[in-house]
Amino acid sequence: MIDQNILEKFYSKIFSVPKKRVSVAIGITSIVLASYLNGISGKSFFAMRYFFIGLALLALLLFFGRLLGSGFNSRRIFFFALFMLVLIEIADVIAIHLLSPELIVVSPSAIAFILSVALYFTSERFSYLAPLLILALLYPVDYLFSFSAPHRGLAYALSSLAGVSLSYLFVSFMSGKAGRIVVSDILRDFVLYWLKGEPGIFERRIKMYSEVREGKVFVIRVGDATLIAPEFHPGPFRDIGGAKLVERALGRFSMFLHAASTHATNPSTGEDVEAIIRVTPEFEGARARKPYSVEGKRFRLKIYPFTTFTLIIIHGKESIDDIPSEVRDIAERFFANPIVVDGHNAYAERYELTPEDMTEIYMLMEKASQISPDECGRFEAYFTSADYESQSICGKLALLLMSFEGERHGILMVDANNMDIELREYLERVGKKYGVELDVITTDNHSKTGVSPKIGYKPAGMVDAEAIESFLERAMANAKLSEVEVEFGVASVRVTVMGERFFKDVDAAFKNYGERAMYLFILFSALNYALTFALSSVII
Repeated sequence: MIDQNILEKFYSKIFSVPKKRVSVAIGITSIVLASYLNGISGKSFFAMRYFFIGLALLALLLFFGRLLGSGFNSRRIFFFALFMLVLIEIADVIAIHLLSPELIVVSPSAIAFILSVALYFTSERFSYLAPLLILALLYPVDYLFSFSAPHRGLAYALSSLAGVSLSYLFVSFMSGKAGRIVVSDILRDFVLYWLKGEPGIFERRIKMYSEVREGKVFVIRVGDATLIAPEFHPGPFRDIGGAKLVERALGRFSMFLHAASTHATNPSTGEDVEAIIRVTPEFEGARARKPYSVEGKRFRLKIYPFTTFTLIIIHGKESIDDIPSEVRDIAERFFANPIVVDGHNAYAERYELTPEDMTEIYMLMEKASQISPDECGRFEAYFTSADYESQSICGKLALLLMSFEGERHGILMVDANNMDIELREYLERVGKKYGVELDVITTDNHSKTGVSPKIGYKPAGMVDAEAIESFLERAMANAKLSEVEVEFGVASVRVTVMGERFFKDVDAAFKNYGERAMYLFILFSALNYALTFALSSVII
């Protein structure tokens, strides 16, 4: 799996920019400070130099941004132009205080490497000619506000070419492969998707490395309520592929049950998601029997043993996250038509299922299968839902309240990516107050994962307790249980999923290129400055 912390640090640095008024304040401060530091021939000269170079940079980046299909909006272009200006001011400081004032004419060429790399990874139609043209068109302004020196045009041109050449070497390094993945291609499409907000950009790249998988989609009808449990995972993040699965499923169904699955079964595209939720299974009737539980050291299994299928909800006692689909294979040894649901209701950072966990689940399945469920003469149900969104809850709360000859159980769905165990236990106590044994589950919805640097992966917590309790109280007060029919259906669907190999390749890309690319970027950025002043010192 991709390290979520690495991913969030990456986008929080790359995609967060200050507001324009903050950028303007930074720009004015940098111009004043640089003019003061470099004002050997009058501070107004340097103030005008930086003002007009900054203005020219902004205009050129806006123009070439449109030409290249840049993912930068106007605010990001403004900040990027400011950043480039600060780098030019730093080059001026080096020239004036450490070398020779005549060398400030080549200062803009010291940004060639960073400019070229930034354009490459944020543009749909990049050409190495673009950074060279930007620097060439910037030269007249730079020339006007510089000191007389021989061959300064030649020095500027060669220094710019050297910087762009370094960017070519850097991109060539990043174009290496990690498994099947071309690192520069997937990084570029990821950056463009994030900047433009168009998931199709990244989904098309993902699909190139995806695999076709056949999986089952289970649907349960309880009166007017319909519950869907697809054997596909609702990830990876934000609005990419399967991250749209829960939202779209809840547009057609009453509840979403997170069937046992891992990120390897993330649907690759929005089209795959649509194929999953538009299945049309054939239904057969089912009679209710009384539910029961079995528990071990790490897990508790809640069994709803209907006559034609068995709904099994796995609760983590201390932690739970992404029960693999192999658990359903285990369940099939003991139950007919088992629907294994990962409760996803006990968040623990960096938790991964262990062989000991799998052994316990197997033993609990076997133990549960040996219990003969009590028959239920009268089955009643009531369903309600409400819209609710917070930093961690993605938009929906739903309750299926069931009575098995007066014995009341309920499935409370919280539309979130996992849940703090403190919240789950609190809600279970609320249910007991009303005489209901609640199975509190989450959907594992990834639509808020990575939506902004401030949110990221955030499970539902006690901050949401009041709103959920209020929903439960209204539901219990208005509950009108009535006898209903239960039906069960299952259909198979073939879609493209990301696959285990994709995540292994991405992990390899992070490990083999991530740190080295960062150090190489810093080295080449410094080398651009060094080459700029070394070449110009020889030529001028």
